[in-house]
Amino acid sequence: MLERKTRGRARRAYLATVAFALAGAGCFPGIHDEHDASGSGGDGGAGTPEVDGGGGSPMTMADDAGRPGPVCTSACSRGATRCASATSLEQCVTGANGCTSFVASPCDSGTVCERLSPAACVDPNWAEWPVSNAASDVGRGAPNLATFVDNQDGTVTDRVTGLMWEQDFHRTIYPTGADFCAALTTAGHNDWRLPTIIELVSIADFSRDTPAIDTTVFPLDIGAGPFWSSTVRAGFGSSLDLLDYFFPFIESSGGFGVPGDPGEQVRCVR
Repeated sequence: MLERKTRGRARRAYLATVAFALAGAGCFPGIHDEHDASGSGGDGGAGTPEVDGGGGSPMTMADDAGRPGPVCTSACSRGATRCASATSLEQCVTGANGCTSFVASPCDSGTVCERLSPAACVDPNWAEWPVSNAASDVGRGAPNLATFVDNQDGTVTDRVTGLMWEQDFHRTIYPTGADFCAALTTAGHNDWRLPTIIELVSIADFSRDTPAIDTTVFPLDIGAGPFWSSTVRAGFGSSLDLLDYFFPFIESSGGFGVPGDPGEQVRCVR
């Protein structure tokens, strides 16, 4: 009995010593990255980490006075990614104190952060996401039903591609559509950009005609002109591609005009 009590006191003393030594590190042993909630694929939404105290139950170590010690405040799984903005990526890394946290870095020039999990900086001129399919195509076996969510703040989120769009379009006389989009703060976001041609195609609904787009999701005036993209037409100098949902077809600006000229439309994306 005496030996058991002696071992118990020694163990408590040891744990208290460990707790004191780790107090400045901001974490306790027993935290496992594989249990941490990941915020991958979005602007945030990271969950609360679990502290493993045996059997997966949360555990907080305490000193002899019963005071709880510090725990890691990590909220991500090591290696998880998410977009900090349209042009920057956050990755979950392990710090010097052994705790994990998201660290942001800018995307390389010419790339954007695409939110579809796993989030990554990619060239937006190439589809890095699945193609949306109309309901009639899904009925014939196509895999990805086009699913748009009205965020009730002037934006629409495409659940298939992960892109967020302005719901309304602009007829603008700004010098360029790229400058126009970058100056927007729709729904509190300041990372809007001019979409590429493949991104404009991604919201088209080719089961519809004149226009080939769901106008309950994306309002469009009858007779509206083509939409500007940021995609440069190969072999046509600085000419940019445009998409007309009323015909529909893709055409080149042919070197005439710039995004934002009267008669053409801009719908920004992030």
